[in-house]
Amino acid sequence: MRSGHTIRQKIALAIAASLGIGLLLSFLTFSVREIDQRRQAKTAELFSMADVVAFNASAVIEFKDVRGARQLLRSFAEHPDVLTVRLLGVDSDFRYGYDAANQQMPAQVALGDQPHRERAVYADWSTVTVAVPIRSEDGVVGTVSITASLAEVWRAIVWNLSLSLLALTISFAIAFAIGRQMLASILAALGSLTETAQ
Repeated sequence: MRSGHTIRQKIALAIAASLGIGLLLSFLTFSVREIDQRRQAKTAELFSMADVVAFNASAVIEFKDVRGARQLLRSFAEHPDVLTVRLLGVDSDFRYGYDAANQQMPAQVALGDQPHRERAVYADWSTVTVAVPIRSEDGVVGTVSITASLAEVWRAIVWNLSLSLLALTISFAIAFAIGRQMLASILAALGSLTETAQ
């Protein structure tokens, strides 16, 4: 009896370990994919916003139109995750910026606060900055850069991962319970065969 109980425990432990490792690897894979996709989606969103600004900003840069720049960037106040927006002239000293109120500016802002003739992205774990050249018929006349916080992105990631972890935990419990029932049936059948053979 003791021997059979030990075998059952060992098999149950093997089942639990196999299920646990498989679900853990699934969770880690999902986590990496979720983080990567969320950050890429945020970067793509910022590039779209910068492209719209760049499309409408060539005249602002060329004529150094501060009033036009203010109107162009006014809508960013509706985006709480946007920390800074910069309009910079490439060959002129024109500069205009929007800074979110009551927000500490990260050091990464300095990377976007310079002229860019090509599209660029700078990202770390807390913020992302995109830079897009402003083009006119004469070529690149300026740059628009946007820096945004990833705090909302991380909140969404944590929520999704928490739900996924809960679902995986429930799946583990159900699968383990089913495995134990199957194991009990198999061991009972083996026990009956052994007794019959004796």
